[in-house]
Amino acid sequence: MECVLRRVLCGLLLVTPVVQADVFAGKSGQAVASNTLMRFTDGQSGDVAPAGTFGGPLSGLISVGDMAYLHSSKELYVSDFWGQAIRVYDQLSGDAAPVRTISGAQIGQPRQLVLIPEHSEVMVITSQSNSVSTFALDAKGEVGVLRRIGVNPNPVSGLTNPSGLAYNPATDEIYVGDYHFDGVNYHAEILVFPRTANGDVAPSRVITGSNTLLGTYTIDLDFNALNNEIYALTDSPVAFDEPYILSTFSAMASGNVAPLRRITGASTGLYITTGLDFDAENNQLIVASHAYNSLTLPGLLFFPRTANGNVAPSKIIRGAQTGTSLGNDGWSSVLAVDLSFIFASGFE
Repeated sequence: MECVLRRVLCGLLLVTPVVQADVFAGKSGQAVASNTLMRFTDGQSGDVAPAGTFGGPLSGLISVGDMAYLHSSKELYVSDFWGQAIRVYDQLSGDAAPVRTISGAQIGQPRQLVLIPEHSEVMVITSQSNSVSTFALDAKGEVGVLRRIGVNPNPVSGLTNPSGLAYNPATDEIYVGDYHFDGVNYHAEILVFPRTANGDVAPSRVITGSNTLLGTYTIDLDFNALNNEIYALTDSPVAFDEPYILSTFSAMASGNVAPLRRITGASTGLYITTGLDFDAENNQLIVASHAYNSLTLPGLLFFPRTANGNVAPSKIIRGAQTGTSLGNDGWSSVLAVDLSFIFASGFE
């Protein structure tokens, strides 16, 4: 038996761990529900039931506006827009109380967030002053901000109604999605600030203009450190029921520049999209969508990172078994969680 066990363990050591990333999809409701957060495994596709769900009275979770996972502590940070708090959980299924909650007037209604563990910070877009606020990573309760970009009004920073947040550790910069109004039309834009910026300060650069082919407002952003790319999810500049746009830019882009790639068109299924995440393990982009007046069925749409043009998703998770439906029901956020850490220090 011992020899057999040794052979099995030796065999495991010779095999490269399977690349996998579970996909978490968050819903946005008006009350605490048991299925506020769903988890799908890497291999699931189509009309399938979630591999797990999270939420309920103990969690206090109302909406999942955004998520981020801290591998060092194995904690999930959730931006609860309607619950007006950032909630931190160490359990990803069932129902459990948060281990920490950041709340109070400084939070308001939080939108997208990013974790910056190398500086022990969490940054979040808050409705308070239409700003980007920084808190200590281990903050708990009603605490003050460490820094805040934007004070409302923001004539210098240009923050109007920010949505979408990403961090580039190589340059120590943050990317903020927003829009501006030229007196006639609205134009989506990406504002770039030093992480340490504070107050109503000017961005170090802005990606905006007719060549960007962005929509009228930014929905979400994400960053890919390996390929040094920033991804922007925007609406259609034509009408809300037209296909939305998923654009790729160089992380160092500035001004009125054309995207490196652009996914849009009827074949993409990008309608009423609400959230975006780059899955580094599988080199793919994942987009969450909502239902609006039964226009579309909510779905999770998967695209290869290098996809370009009017292309169909490589995979879709959609249907009644997923826990969503027609009408005002769907996903508001998505997060791919790298599971390779399971192999980092043995079997856990």
